[in-house]
Amino acid sequence: MPDRSDNYQLLSWPKTKIDREIWNSVLGDIAARLTAREELEASFEALIEQGTQASLDYVQATIAPQLENLQDEIEEARAQIEEIIGSGTAPNSAKLGGQLPAYYAPVAYVDGWAADVATALGLKADQLTTYTKLEVNNLVGSRLALSGGTMSGDINLAGNKLAGVASINGGPMSGARNKIINGGFSICQRLAAPATGQVINAGSSVYVLDRWLITNNTNQPVTISQQLQTIGQVLSPGNPKFKLRAAFATAPTSGTLRIAQRIEGVETLAAAVASARGHFTGPAGNETLACELVQNFGTGGAPSGAVTTASASLDVTTIYSAASQVRRALFNVPSVAAKTLGSNGNDYLELAWVLTPRQTGNYELSVMSFVEGDSRAEADPFGQRPLQQEIAICQRYYYRNNAMHFTTYQIGGSATGMYYTFPVRMRAVPTFGAIGIITSVNASGYSPSVLTQLGAEIRTSAVASGPVVVGADNSFDAEL
Repeated sequence: MPDRSDNYQLLSWPKTKIDREIWNSVLGDIAARLTAREELEASFEALIEQGTQASLDYVQATIAPQLENLQDEIEEARAQIEEIIGSGTAPNSAKLGGQLPAYYAPVAYVDGWAADVATALGLKADQLTTYTKLEVNNLVGSRLALSGGTMSGDINLAGNKLAGVASINGGPMSGARNKIINGGFSICQRLAAPATGQVINAGSSVYVLDRWLITNNTNQPVTISQQLQTIGQVLSPGNPKFKLRAAFATAPTSGTLRIAQRIEGVETLAAAVASARGHFTGPAGNETLACELVQNFGTGGAPSGAVTTASASLDVTTIYSAASQVRRALFNVPSVAAKTLGSNGNDYLELAWVLTPRQTGNYELSVMSFVEGDSRAEADPFGQRPLQQEIAICQRYYYRNNAMHFTTYQIGGSATGMYYTFPVRMRAVPTFGAIGIITSVNASGYSPSVLTQLGAEIRTSAVASGPVVVGADNSFDAEL
């Protein structure tokens, strides 16, 4: 019988008669196959219908609400933009993220920032928008690595603090930013009784506290001394221990009191912006205060003439102020280009505070500084150095040896002495001074036979044969 296995084909021989049996067999099998196909298609249609309905139910339950919210937000944003464009209303607390107008950067500011960033990265301003975030990161990394890189310019913190830094140049402010030496008035080698002080007559200039040259141009004598600050006081920052006092027993009627420090090297801060600061107080009144620089090109040969520069600004121009003791001066230091130095190596930059005292009483200074840059926004650029370091720096310019003593046995008329090495190399060969002979037994004369920047040999002569004993206080002065 023909069936589905041979596609219902009959043999060509012998001839087969199509009867009821063949007919029903073939068509019955075909009918069964058609019925099975129809049932399969019906099941697929039911599955598709179920899946479609499930998808519609999901969209209705989840996507539709989101679309409605998005449509509402679009409508709200469109209305806000129309109001801003149409009426000129600025963004306010009720619009565009709930922020006040100051929250939003103006377009010009953003454009300027983008131009600055592009310049820093070596790009044209319009190139920045074509770079991906990764490419920008790579460019930044190529300019300065996260570690081990080197800056090629200044970092401007605009008056803000640099916090969390373990050290700078491996130490506490290595390089001594403050150009003033003994700005805290803690070193006073010259006076045996610093609190008693020294009288400076009218018209005289004297070094009293180390490195500070006092010039009394008034018509009355003044006593310069080192005084203790009141412990725990808050008017001068950093709890300084000392202050300089200028005391007038009689009120001056003319002239000024000039308190100055000469900084070695006239090229110091040349052609730069610099800031001076100090703390001043005195009798209540309106006596004036000024600050100036003098560029002195030294002596010997044919040096250029000195250049005096007044401060570009001084925030308080009186010695006394009930509001604050702080005085801040800003300078544009002149260039020294085309100038000629003297041959004696004693050129300097002098910072001078000029007081105009007109009352009796005490005029006091503390915490003095002079630094590169505009430090007016800083809390205080003073930067206290360790005391031993401050003493050593002062000894470059002046050294006092108390009770230099030696004992020897000599033949009458013969010379004897001892070589003393200075604690630091002095700025120049110093001038010797015997402040006072403490002990002298069988000795005649007392003077240096050798005097260099490194030390001195002090000699005396035996009056008669026998022991020779000498003790003295000596000074070695190499100030500018």
